[in-house]
Amino acid sequence: MSRLRANQITNENANGAPNFPHGITVTGIVTATNTQTTFSNIVVGSAVTANSNGVDTVGIVTAGTLKDKAGGTFAPNPTTTQGDVIVRGASANERLAIGSAGQVLKVNGSGNGLTYGVGGGITQVITAQDVTTGSLSLSSTKTLYDIPNMNVTITPASSSSKFLISYQIYGETDSHGVHAHSIVLKRAISGGATTLIRGDDSTSRTGVLNQQASIYYSGDNDSTPEIGTLANYLDSPSASAAVTYTVQMQNHENTSTYYYNRCVSNNNDASRERGISWLTIMEVVV
Repeated sequence: MSRLRANQITNENANGAPNFPHGITVTGIVTATNTQTTFSNIVVGSAVTANSNGVDTVGIVTAGTLKDKAGGTFAPNPTTTQGDVIVRGASANERLAIGSAGQVLKVNGSGNGLTYGVGGGITQVITAQDVTTGSLSLSSTKTLYDIPNMNVTITPASSSSKFLISYQIYGETDSHGVHAHSIVLKRAISGGATTLIRGDDSTSRTGVLNQQASIYYSGDNDSTPEIGTLANYLDSPSASAAVTYTVQMQNHENTSTYYYNRCVSNNNDASRERGISWLTIMEVVV
């Protein structure tokens, strides 16, 4: 094998680079300031392949900076926690932290980004049902009395939530006019004030949410028919703390007694009915 040693190799005119028409095989390192030819494919062992589609590497690439096609610097991965999402911010990619259990990803209120929040629709339903019987002595001073077991506490998912309230109050009052007895709904926010949901009560008139259906009929010492007060109401408490709703009854003419889930006459026979009262709260998120 021959060996060629030279300080410089030029073309035959000594004014340019030599030509290697059949290529050149180099074992070792080739150092060049630049190349005058655009290569269609460069393969370095089995580790790096560079071509017009990019660079494929096997192993670790160490670089001071990486540039995108336009010459900009690639930003580091902004995520820090499992479940994080990369979203486009005002001018760059940003981290959107994972939301809480049960939340959904949706467009924000400004319509220019994403956020986690409560999904729309009915998100929770809480109900109270009661078949026990008893009585309440009602004064004639428009005093409000809680109907036993007719209260529900619900914690809203959002302060913008609305509550669809429905109830049936079954029972009977013993006397003093069909218009004397009425229903009011009380709302109490944890740590806050109590609000009565009813009509205008600013005058001497009686504010009510609704009236009872009928009263005791003394002609046959029975109820004809019993009270079955049914109502639906959509409330907007604008609260994030727990909210308690309670159904109340009042008498605003004379004293009387209200018998819940039963008739006034409580004989054990087929003509005396027993009923069920219930209060249901459904959270509506929009």
